[in-house]
Amino acid sequence: MVRMSPAGQIGPHFSQLLALGVWLGLAYGFLEALEFFVLGLVPGALAWRNGNSAPVFLVAPAFYAACYLLVAVIVALVSRLVPRWRWDIVLAAVLVTLSGYLGASLQGQIFSPLASVILGLGMGAVTIRFMRGRPNLLPKLVRTLPWLVTGTAAVGLVALAAAAARERAAFAALPDSAPRGPNVLLIVLDTQRADHLGFHGYDRPTSPQLDALAAQGTMFENATSSSSWTLPSHASLFTGRPVNEHRAGEFRRPFLGRGFVTLAEAMAEAGYVTAGFSANPFWVGRQTRINRGFVHWEDFYLKPGDALVRTVLGRKIAYELLPKFGEIDIPGRMRVEDINRRFFSWLDGSERRPFFAFLNYLDVHGPYLPPPPHAGTFGGSLSHVGKTIDLGAVTDETQVPPPELLRDWANRYDESILSLDAGIGDLLTELGRRGLEDNTVIVLTADHGESFGEHGMIYHGNGLHRDQVHVPLVIRYSPAVASGVRDSTPVGIHQIPATVMQLAGLSTEDFPTPSLFSSADRETPVLAEVGFRSQVPASWPTSRGWVKSLTTARWHFILHEEGDRELYDLTNDPGESINLAARAEYADTVQDFRTILVRMAPSDFQPRGR
Repeated sequence: MVRMSPAGQIGPHFSQLLALGVWLGLAYGFLEALEFFVLGLVPGALAWRNGNSAPVFLVAPAFYAACYLLVAVIVALVSRLVPRWRWDIVLAAVLVTLSGYLGASLQGQIFSPLASVILGLGMGAVTIRFMRGRPNLLPKLVRTLPWLVTGTAAVGLVALAAAAARERAAFAALPDSAPRGPNVLLIVLDTQRADHLGFHGYDRPTSPQLDALAAQGTMFENATSSSSWTLPSHASLFTGRPVNEHRAGEFRRPFLGRGFVTLAEAMAEAGYVTAGFSANPFWVGRQTRINRGFVHWEDFYLKPGDALVRTVLGRKIAYELLPKFGEIDIPGRMRVEDINRRFFSWLDGSERRPFFAFLNYLDVHGPYLPPPPHAGTFGGSLSHVGKTIDLGAVTDETQVPPPELLRDWANRYDESILSLDAGIGDLLTELGRRGLEDNTVIVLTADHGESFGEHGMIYHGNGLHRDQVHVPLVIRYSPAVASGVRDSTPVGIHQIPATVMQLAGLSTEDFPTPSLFSSADRETPVLAEVGFRSQVPASWPTSRGWVKSLTTARWHFILHEEGDRELYDLTNDPGESINLAARAEYADTVQDFRTILVRMAPSDFQPRGR
């Protein structure tokens, strides 16, 4: 129980309560930043939405100081009604309870929501007992506020300076002599399925700029992603290894380990200045260790909305409160023009030596919210938008919606492609204006596709059908890559590292998978894999174990760890509507593919059945 002030005395002054709110906000903000920093040192310790970086030491104290000040203003106004109460105890108990709950919620997996609430309430109770016998504590805290402000600001500036120093050190570690090879620009269109693009035969004009790019280079018609969701496919894209080797994205392994050299590391070792710009803060953020080898890396704090969700309270407001009032987009989503601007800004300030740059665009990822002027081009309507930030498998929307809603999703998805396409056109135009067009290898691909009801699935990461793993792949480099070529050979995005190294005139020994332009046997089936995923619907195959597939020029074979098999004739059934696996005339084909898959898979993949 909060005691009243001694007889003849009034409670704390209005200004003292405000100062206490700011003091507690600064203190908790610093502690939260420190918790982010410490957990960030441990691979996989931070959940997928919890990535962070150096600016948190400035942003978190400032954000919480402002939020807690608002609470303090409310308490201070109420205190005028009953001036003799110990409102400092009330305020401190409320804010410490909130801080305890937020701190326990930060990691996202150790404490349940209920446990976090209980922990917060316990800390609030301890605060009441601690302050009741210390009436002089409030003035002492108020006097230390200037020191706390100075201290947290100093720590934040030191953190930023340390991050800048690490980048300078990484640049200084590059070989003195610059390589003579071309620049390399690796473009990943996050969530872009191939068959919604014009150069793959789509009947809507979604991609005029990308169609032109495909005509200027070599386009691989039958490219397969290594997985059907972001982290494992990007890990294969950077290491040249299948998912069962690098194992990024496995259950309880939400990061890329150090077992294999990445493309960025190999390029930096050769003297290239390397830079990455990620619009996907969830699975292409530094918390996944996917940024290994990049001298310069941008993922967080690029927009105010993203800075907000780098704090626990901000994330809860953005993802749990604001959507109820119609705020449904990813907070601070980086659009194509934002990534382009950041890339060229970096390029303007970088040393004139060949670069390897990676650009991840998130424009077509759900929620499908195309910006003007492209919104509505294909009949998309926001009248169907729900009251959640629709990120796919992590939302409650896991059942296939009615046909009219699926059509609207596809319409808005296509409009998002059109918007992204225009931005890619601007990127290519600016490269040409800068005179970089002829001396830059451009590799354009996607990490996975997207389902719109096919095979009873929506979103991605839940299976390996073509709508989720058939991706675009275009390479343009006029000195060495033929233009106007459409190559129908089955290939995989894990072949990109060796291809880039070959075109740059560098050794491919770190990447054993053959280059896309290698003369080696090109009839080898292409492997795709997606592992067990927790917290997804039981109807999804990935809720029950691994799913792996092989793609050839004619066949697509899918094997589930639980024993289910699927076989599709892509020549006659490109939409994979008829599963041939159970037909007697294809028994030998199924058994051959199954034998190959089991031989390629690690020991933990033991499918049941014959």
